[in-house]
Amino acid sequence: MPGVQCRDRPFGKKQLYQIYLCVDKNGETIIDCPKLPKLHCPEEVLFHPFHTWMLNATSPAKIMLPTKA
Repeated sequence: MPGVQCRDRPFGKKQLYQIYLCVDKNGETIIDCPKLPKLHCPEEVLFHPFHTWMLNATSPAKIMLPTKA
């Protein structure tokens, strides 16, 4: 199952922050994530307007590949 992470915003609202998707070793098949951080989002989340200037080369990209235990 994917994971959804939210963060606190003003006025007690939550904003969608990150979505975790896990893939099999083949890099093509989406699988249930074996380990996720403790995540919680309410049923209603806030979506701020998106502008292309918000994208930049310093935006973090986190890709976790399965490792042998």
